[in-house]
Amino acid sequence: QIHQVLSWAWKHQYAEDKRPEMLKTWRKPLFEERVMGLLEKMSPNSASLK
Repeated sequence: QIHQVLSWAWKHQYAEDKRPEMLKTWRKPLFEERVMGLLEKMSPNSASLK
């Protein structure tokens, strides 16, 4: 029983390790867009910064 859980956890972790390179390519711009959007909402004069 424990062995099954461990092997599942390892496979899950292994899959997570394989993913980051692919995710970095689209997540970073998305993240930056979201952060910039939040910053624009928070500061009223942020439009003049661009």
